[in-house]
Amino acid sequence: MTQILITLCFIFLAVQSHAQFTPANPGGIYAGGRTGEPPPNTGAFYDWGIGRDRTGYCYQFTNQGDVLNGGQPVAESFCEAVKASHPDWARGRNGYGYCYQFTPDEIVMFQGRPQNNENCEKVKASHYEWGRAMDGWTYCFQFTPSQLLLNEGRSVPNEKCY
Repeated sequence: MTQILITLCFIFLAVQSHAQFTPANPGGIYAGGRTGEPPPNTGAFYDWGIGRDRTGYCYQFTNQGDVLNGGQPVAESFCEAVKASHPDWARGRNGYGYCYQFTPDEIVMFQGRPQNNENCEKVKASHYEWGRAMDGWTYCFQFTPSQLLLNEGRSVPNEKCY
């Protein structure tokens, strides 16, 4: 009886260890959120979805809507060719404005990390204006089009506001 239990445990562990893997990006494992309809008769397609970390990734799906590749995301370029993502200004967790990349369904990408401001400047330019700082003095500040303060609240050279 003991020999049988040991043999069964060994088989169970061998089968279980074969099915397990360590993903390169555990936050990117598919967690749902695909909103597009599959194209007819393609067999497989690419679409944006939400990873376990609640940010946007590109995934490959069967025509029935099942995610492929063990739930791992694929290169963004596959989804960009179908439905392009876009940069936009948004409020960061600290309250200041940052440039982020969004899926077409407005899901923030790249684990919520801000992107280079130049990406957003090309689409929606920021602006400079005078503002009163907490010390009571007036300085030049940079703002998003929706008036979010950029540069983590730090002033910029006065020449920007002339």
